[in-house]
Amino acid sequence: MMISEQKSTEERVFLSVVVPVYNAEKTLRGCIQSVLAQTFKDFELLLIDDGSQDASADICRQYASKDRRVRYIFRENGGSLSARVCGAEHARGEYICFIDADDCWSTREAFMRLYEKSKAYSSDVIQFGHMKKYNHLHRTVSTVRTQQYASREEFLKRDYPLLLCSSWDSSRLTTNVWNKLYRRMLFQNLPASETLDRVFWGEDLILNILLLEDCHSVLFIPDALYMYRQLSGGTSRFSRTEMKDLDTIKRYQLQHLESYEGEDSERIRSVLFSEIACWFGSYVKRSLHEQGREATKRMIEESLEYTTFQQARAYFRQHDVDWTAIRLLQEGDVCAYMAYAEKAEKRSMKDGIRAVLKEIYYRI
Repeated sequence: MMISEQKSTEERVFLSVVVPVYNAEKTLRGCIQSVLAQTFKDFELLLIDDGSQDASADICRQYASKDRRVRYIFRENGGSLSARVCGAEHARGEYICFIDADDCWSTREAFMRLYEKSKAYSSDVIQFGHMKKYNHLHRTVSTVRTQQYASREEFLKRDYPLLLCSSWDSSRLTTNVWNKLYRRMLFQNLPASETLDRVFWGEDLILNILLLEDCHSVLFIPDALYMYRQLSGGTSRFSRTEMKDLDTIKRYQLQHLESYEGEDSERIRSVLFSEIACWFGSYVKRSLHEQGREATKRMIEESLEYTTFQQARAYFRQHDVDWTAIRLLQEGDVCAYMAYAEKAEKRSMKDGIRAVLKEIYYRI
């Protein structure tokens, strides 16, 4: 199902709010109520049930039966990326925004502020700040201190390239989709929701790569309009699909890098391939700790066959970079990776990734 502009005037609203829902019975009511409590009323709320197996469906139906602005859509489980695109396919709004089922809006004036900014600047995208909450602690997060407007030329030169690799330390553009308001026309050329790859992390980055290539202007505002609930202490769990997801993410980045005409495309490509080497080296160490030797060997063999891993190996065979992670990927030797992992200094994933990424960006 492609997004069509053939919507009747009677169906039009200013804003479509899309909530991907999966087994969210504990937090869903608070999320929905934060939307319905907005002082700005010209919106619709689309609850996209991604095959929930708890009471989420009942909660969605209850709200849909009481408020005509709420629409409930059930689909077979396909992941949050395709659930969001499914919501956009059914949207009637001039603009579309997303909210996760375990989050909420931080103020009842959020939609009104976004409406006023959209009318004043007519931007394709508005990125806003958010509150980050963990238990009773919270802090304000924004990439800009004052409002900033970026034309298409500036956005494509300064901001969009960062979606094609992952050097985010100094970026004002974030990969999140829940802190942005998107003009509906950006969704017109997206693949159908049922054809999208399923990933367990990185789905926000992929969606922004797809959406923002055709963006003509972005407004960055510091206003903290969203409440992001951090449900754990921030430690990363080990995932057996992480390298497969990394391959998918890098495939999307490489596809869009091919049509990118910026002067720094070669540097972006080198950083992108370096990130594969970085993440893979770190993941091997974690896998050895979490899964043991035999499972780690199988994982290395499988990962080295992924398309973008092969592309990275071919790239570095033609570029002399004196760095262990890249040398290991060039060689593609399972035994060498195992020896590297066994000798590696024990440290947290976050510290390890941070240190290696820092080295990448200084070297490339």
